Amino acid sequence: MNNKVTADIKNSIRSFRSLLSYCLKCYAELPIMICSTGAVTYYSFIENVRRYCAYALKQHESFIAIDLSSPVEYAAAYLGVVLSRHVACLISEDRARVFWGESCAVISDSISCLIKNETPVALHDIEDGDPYTPCTAALSSGTSAEPKCILLSQRGILASALYGGEQYGFWEGERLVHVLPYWHLFGLAADLIAPMTYGACVCMPDSPIGFFSAMKKYKPNSVSIPPALAFGICKAIGQVGSVEAVTGGSLQKVLVAGAALDLDTSQKLLSYGVTPCTAYGMTECSPCISISSPNDCYIGTVGKPIGCMEVHIADDGEITVRGENVMVGYLNDERATKEKIRDGWLHTGDIGCFDSAGNLVITGRKSNMLVFSDGFKCIPEAIEAKISELPFVDESLLASSTDDCHAILTVVSDDPEKVDRASICAIMSEAGLSVYELKIKTERLKKTNWERCYDDMTVEELTTIVKECVECDKNTIDLRDRLKEDLMMTSFSMMMLVVKTEEKMGLSVDERLLAEAKTVQDLLDIINGTVKE
Repeated sequence: MNNKVTADIKNSIRSFRSLLSYCLKCYAELPIMICSTGAVTYYSFIENVRRYCAYALKQHESFIAIDLSSPVEYAAAYLGVVLSRHVACLISEDRARVFWGESCAVISDSISCLIKNETPVALHDIEDGDPYTPCTAALSSGTSAEPKCILLSQRGILASALYGGEQYGFWEGERLVHVLPYWHLFGLAADLIAPMTYGACVCMPDSPIGFFSAMKKYKPNSVSIPPALAFGICKAIGQVGSVEAVTGGSLQKVLVAGAALDLDTSQKLLSYGVTPCTAYGMTECSPCISISSPNDCYIGTVGKPIGCMEVHIADDGEITVRGENVMVGYLNDERATKEKIRDGWLHTGDIGCFDSAGNLVITGRKSNMLVFSDGFKCIPEAIEAKISELPFVDESLLASSTDDCHAILTVVSDDPEKVDRASICAIMSEAGLSVYELKIKTERLKKTNWERCYDDMTVEELTTIVKECVECDKNTIDLRDRLKEDLMMTSFSMMMLVVKTEEKMGLSVDERLLAEAKTVQDLLDIINGTVKE
């Protein structure tokens, strides 16, 4: 496990041109990607990057949106656009038109077919420019507001990848399976920029939802995934009874981001010999703030801040950060930028603290904070987590009354008679909420009886699952909707659909069959056929 990226090298890689030059010097003949057509070396991949750069240099628009179906081509196009000193937009063509209209160029699948005819631009002929000027436009998550267009710099993205990759422990020759889409900034950083900095190899699934097949085929050492897919790995291992049969036998670590990984899944992964690491960040930070190290992993935390990032806990508990990976700003919104970055510190909107070992712990969102009429404040997520750990509680929800005078706690339990009010009272009192209203509900999930599920909800609940997995802006989803064209479903969203469907219905769906689905109706027919079998 060779990691030869020294502090001097990290400081010297301040642009994508210098990154590619470093990769050619150190990893030229190593595979950077493996796909259905074979291995792609660093040399041939960078040659393709240089072709995309040649194409981008001919474009007069300042912004170039990348809308490609192939992740291999998407990666090369992104780097080529940035090399050309245009701003690469990690946004679909339709959304790009909303921001820039006709002033935005687009690299689509039809254009990618012509790239092979371009003469590659020599790296030494490319001017770096200012590494702190905007090079990438990405959308915020929209967790608590309408998504904003965020402008990021070359040095910011590289710093996040270099220091984040170091802390996670990428090494030369390491194999990982590509999961997260490259139009998602975390996917771009975790599945492309950071791995290639350290000479790792990204293995591409043969089908849009072929994650588990790729795991068995490529035997990866690590993988970056959402929590639901980590749960799916543990579930599959439990069903099959073999770690090697599910993961290929070489999986050492998983990197989880986007939401907290529950304690049960974390412990199961550890029992299978896989270290669960957690990354914390936001698009405004390019995107990494902190990350767990496989050699220094504390479950329940998001690790220590990466080397280029300072983290401060404000008096109200909000996490504030600063560092060279912080965004340039929001596109055409100076007011929002100043509201987000105050006195040099970016306000994340998250509430957290440091544990005794210096690891960052996220306890909730500032926007979710409950403020009562007597001035008392609390973070509901932290209390809900403790309540939900009680053996007789399936889930819990803490809210305030309409007059903000007292708390309302709702718990879901299979058997209300088993609810121990004293245990709940102890947790609430410890949190300073001795006065509260307790509501107990019973909700049973229909997981195994297809006919009952079909009669009660097929269209409504299945389309709800689909809507949870797609990135489109449609208010309603119709059975006639096309998965790719109308709903913009990606390999990532298809994998999430598989996990959610299997969890909801209690069945195992053949991912190869779902890959053939063109419409929502096709999905329904395939799932229905699976159950009948």
